[in-house]
Parts: sequence; structure tokens; C-alpha cells
Amino acid sequence: MVRSRYYQGMIDLDLIEKGSLYSDLKKSYIIFICIDKPFKGVLDLPIYTFKSVCTENRDIVLSDEITKVFLNVSTGQKDIPQNLRFFFDYLKGKAPQNDLCKKIDVSVSKAISHEDWRSDYMTLSMKYKEIYSEGQAEGRAEGIIEGRSEGETRLGRLILMLEKNGRLSEISKAASDEAYRARLYEEFRIDEEK
Repeated sequence: MVRSRYYQGMIDLDLIEKGSLYSDLKKSYIIFICIDKPFKGVLDLPIYTFKSVCTENRDIVLSDEITKVFLNVSTGQKDIPQNLRFFFDYLKGKAPQNDLCKKIDVSVSKAISHEDWRSDYMTLSMKYKEIYSEGQAEGRAEGIIEGRSEGETRLGRLILMLEKNGRLSEISKAASDEAYRARLYEEFRIDEEK
């Protein structure tokens, strides 16, 4: 998951000041709470823990003090510790069943009711939506330009083929009749030529 690398970079940048020594970096844990199974086609585990290991010799662990943990809330395994099961159930929307989940629930309620936090969250959410919309608009514009260019290229090829085959009288009809033009593209295999 490339996202875990992104978050690791953000954490490291936050932990170390410009000009500081790399040895100032602290031990870090990135914990992903995944409602759906995070890794498809592999053993269904409740927790996946990753550390940096040597590919050639898995006994060699890189001491970079980075741990990435993925919690698989949707695990089908039944033999997981009860407190972890309570936590997963809480994340699925059930009432808290142990002290830890009750403490988390109180903290979540405080965060949700805190006006400054809500404002910051909404501002960030709106900014993400704005960036997404801008990206969509930019993508559409690029797609239109690319589509026009490809369309002009196809039509140019068709005109050259008609001219090459002495069928000049068909150029006007091909330019104005979309269905006729489509048949000519197929006849001359214009889409197959790239």
C-alpha cells in the first residue's frame, strides 16, 4: 500500500526539524483501521504487522524503527482476543463493550462536539472536494482536447484513404454523415491502424 509510505513520510517530516540529525527521528507506528479486508487474495488475519526486512534473508530486520499495522475489522476469524473483537465491533457501530472502547467513544464524542475541530474538519473536507472537482474538470478538458485531436487524425486518415482509392466524391458525405463515416472507418480499418 503506497498510502502507508506517504503517511510515513509525513510523520517523519513532522518529527524532525530542518537541519536536525536523522538520529533525532523517533520510533513510529502507523495504524490503519480497515473496515474492509486490506489485502485481497491472502490469508484473512485480524492484524497484519509490517517491519522492514531483507528480501534475500528474512532473518535480517532493518532497524529503522518503523512499524505499520493494518487492523482488518472485517476478519472472519473467530479466535481473536475478546478485547480486539470488542474494538472491531465498536468500529462496526456497536455500543462499546469494554473500558477501552468506552474511553474511545467518549473521546470521539468530544471531538465531534468540539466546534473548532468540526470547523477544521469541514474546511479540510471542502478543500478535498474542491481539489477533486478541479481535477475532474481538468481531466475532462484534457480528454476533450485529446478526443478532438484523435478525431481529426481519424478523419484525416479517412480522407487520405478515400483520395488514394479514387473516391473523392464520398469525402463530403463522410464529413457530414456520422453513420456513413463510421462504416468507412470500419471498411478502411482506420481504428485498427495506430
